[in-house]
Amino acid sequence: MVVVGIVVVLVMACAAVLGLPEAALVPLLPVVVLFVAIIVNRGGMPTAGRLTDLMIPR
Repeated sequence: MVVVGIVVVLVMACAAVLGLPEAALVPLLPVVVLFVAIIVNRGGMPTAGRLTDLMIPR
């Protein structure tokens, strides 16, 4: 989970530095989270429980 968080923060920070408008950053966030979660999950779609853990850490 930490890896997903770090990668998401880095991607979003890079997008902001590259000049992506703030209005485009908001819809980009869930796409980046799902994409990184799928990659970390070795190509499989994460379960609902894992997605909940990404949004509400326990």
